[in-house]
Amino acid sequence: MTELITDIRRIRNGTILAVRGELDFHSAELFHRTLRELTHNPGEVLVIDLDGLEFCDSSGITGFITARHRAVDAGARVALVNVPAHTARVLNIMGLDGILPAHPTVEAALDDGTRPTGATGA
Repeated sequence: MTELITDIRRIRNGTILAVRGELDFHSAELFHRTLRELTHNPGEVLVIDLDGLEFCDSSGITGFITARHRAVDAGARVALVNVPAHTARVLNIMGLDGILPAHPTVEAALDDGTRPTGATGA
């Protein structure tokens, strides 16, 4: 089992939350605690960078939905980047790719949000 590691970095127009390791039932509370630490302002973007994500179960998917709800409630938006192929597939099967847009890079996610370019590795 690989420990979940999160890293928060504020940027000019939002926040980048990097996620590495395994996001599952055992680590979901850490992820949710991290989400509660974040503040969002209207018009900002929460970029969830999954470049180091090794495993994600339904608890992790629930965490992404929670992150989206918190961002949207604050007038911000959420974007996923560097989504592993297996996670992109699950999001697609569940129909969540429409509300959790995926981008190949952080730079693409920081765009105005009108042109999601799809998940990497899909």
